[in-house]
Amino acid sequence: MNEKLTRAIAELHASPARAVIACTGAGAGVQDALCKIPGASQTILEAVFPYSEKALIDFLGHKPQKSCSPETALRMAVAARHRGMELDIRSGGTGKNIIGLGLTATITTNRPKRGENRVFLAASSDSGLRSASHIFEKNEDGYGKLGREGEGIISDHLALNLLLETAGLEQILAAGEMRIEKHVSLLEKLSKRDSLADLLIHPNETLGTAADLDPKKHILFDGSFNPLHHGHRNFARQAKFATGMDVVYAISTNHPDKGAIPREELLARSEQFRWFAPVLFTENTGRFVDKAERFSGFSFLIGMDTLIRILDQKYYDCPVREITRRLRDDYQAHFYVVQRAVNGKLSNLHETLLEKGITPGFWLMFTPIPGRIDVASRDLRTTSAAF
Repeated sequence: MNEKLTRAIAELHASPARAVIACTGAGAGVQDALCKIPGASQTILEAVFPYSEKALIDFLGHKPQKSCSPETALRMAVAARHRGMELDIRSGGTGKNIIGLGLTATITTNRPKRGENRVFLAASSDSGLRSASHIFEKNEDGYGKLGREGEGIISDHLALNLLLETAGLEQILAAGEMRIEKHVSLLEKLSKRDSLADLLIHPNETLGTAADLDPKKHILFDGSFNPLHHGHRNFARQAKFATGMDVVYAISTNHPDKGAIPREELLARSEQFRWFAPVLFTENTGRFVDKAERFSGFSFLIGMDTLIRILDQKYYDCPVREITRRLRDDYQAHFYVVQRAVNGKLSNLHETLLEKGITPGFWLMFTPIPGRIDVASRDLRTTSAAF
């Protein structure tokens, strides 16, 4: 390892940046290079190499269209950062200063390839998304000029360089050896849009509307997601497994207690879903009875604390029993409920319904989902300025 690389890695270890590294196809030497310099435990939270198709699907939570593509690198980076934030929060941290590094490559193997040998890289951090790529030269026989080892070393150096650049440190590659693209934020991209109402932002940043959603294929997960955390993500994964439906995160532009949410804040929150999951903005749906009316026939994913708010008389000028009747009969709403502590106590679904005066005739509207959420966004907001 040359002196410049050694010094750069030592500076990375001394910085506040911590990383989860996810590579497939190449990049196995990144962790080795970082670990050769003392202090690696200050930087590496986790390193994974989901080489098989099933391992990559498990890591991303879905099957990518192509294993080696710019999109897959971005999704890997975002998934890696989410994993890093989870590890940090579970250790008492705030989820800040976490870098997710994603790398996917197809390089020289024991047979000639028709397509290009190439590597795609991406990094996700507090400051946004970055990406890069490189194509390796090939001989006429279909094998790479540098061989598998040479292409692997270059992939490692590209990944280390991107990691350093994302951490705000001096890079190991000279200008021109690697072009890093910093992605425009959604706040900038959508700055001229008149309204966010019914705007659906797909993970790949293409735009749609609420009309694109199907109650037989999509389940709405409504919340503030300020910030999004691993409890939300784990809950959504459990719901997809239990229902077979794709989860769409939904954010209302107005809160029943806090009023209208500033546009800039809404778009800042939407950054959390890029290359991860679809997010829908709704307007004038602060209460769940309003959401159910607007999205008649849809199912909703909620926590036990949200269920208690749905059944809180203070939000209505008619009995709660009438509200539940409307939800069931008029809007055909269904609720999948995850267990979580409310006021320090874990509540049972059916006991909660009985306490709120909801008789068994309405219980089929509510289905418990396995698992529980033990972290709350409000607790993270007290110590972090994220989103």
